[in-house]
Amino acid sequence: MKKLILVLLLSFNLFASENGILLKGYRPVSGMDYQIELLLNRPDDHVKLLLDCQSFINGLNYLRYEDKKWVSEWFYMLSGNDCEEAAQQVFGLSSLNIVFCLNINEEEYKLDLSGNIENCSE
Repeated sequence: MKKLILVLLLSFNLFASENGILLKGYRPVSGMDYQIELLLNRPDDHVKLLLDCQSFINGLNYLRYEDKKWVSEWFYMLSGNDCEEAAQQVFGLSSLNIVFCLNINEEEYKLDLSGNIENCSE
């Protein structure tokens, strides 16, 4: 149990730190109109970031593939408007075919997406 809590805290700290995470685009989620998978700049077959603006609770879901299934490690809740805005930013940045940065803005309680990757880690 202690190991699980440590993994959850480390995972959340990676995304919530000043250094964001580099993304290279998105892909639609089959059968879902308002969910997209955010594509990591360095793909990892065992990690998935899902921006979910369709479910009852909107937000960013960090999933890890374990024991032949996707398991949610943490979820960052967003308002419907913030989720929609984040999705539109992903679409816009992806259309530029550039690597972009995702940060969790704790003060404004939303996702920040930017083409400025200076302070973003891999």
